[in-house]
Amino acid sequence: MYANERSPELRMRLTYWVFAFVHGFRFEARKLRPEETECFEPHVKEQMFTRPCQVEMMQFGAPYRLALFFFFDKTKQDLRINVHQENWNRLESTISRLRKKYFALQLNRKDLRKLLEHCRSYSNESIYSIDFVTHACCLSFGHDPRTKASPFPWSWHYITAPQKMAEIVFTLNLSQAQDEYMNKTFFT
Repeated sequence: MYANERSPELRMRLTYWVFAFVHGFRFEARKLRPEETECFEPHVKEQMFTRPCQVEMMQFGAPYRLALFFFFDKTKQDLRINVHQENWNRLESTISRLRKKYFALQLNRKDLRKLLEHCRSYSNESIYSIDFVTHACCLSFGHDPRTKASPFPWSWHYITAPQKMAEIVFTLNLSQAQDEYMNKTFFT
């Protein structure tokens, strides 16, 4: 997201991208067999974007992060998407605003701070970062995911389709969940 993306037309494009991303993720989640969902932790199963969610898309600078905060508030309209810029120096203000906006979820201040700090501190070499707390999820990118899917040199192609990006994120998380499930099941 760039400075000129404050225009209504460009905000609409971002909103559409998030809308298509969530539908892509939901499509992938519907493909899972019940035994595959055993791999996911309970809060992840509950929040695989399959139930009503609202999205706060936030852009931070230095370090650059494009963060998609998913809130799972059954009292609000599904796929209500807001796009705005935030500042790392005003995290307390951001946290207070989110808690007030999603009051019905009774979000914990420490949980929101945890999501924001994880978003800020993950490695720039990573394709994305994802973290969950009760009633919320943060998916963040260190670059604009609409133009470049990976900073790695072995990834020569660009992925602009949000559905394809959703498929990649979902597949990587499913693989990680399965690995963790196998380690817990067979090596403990």
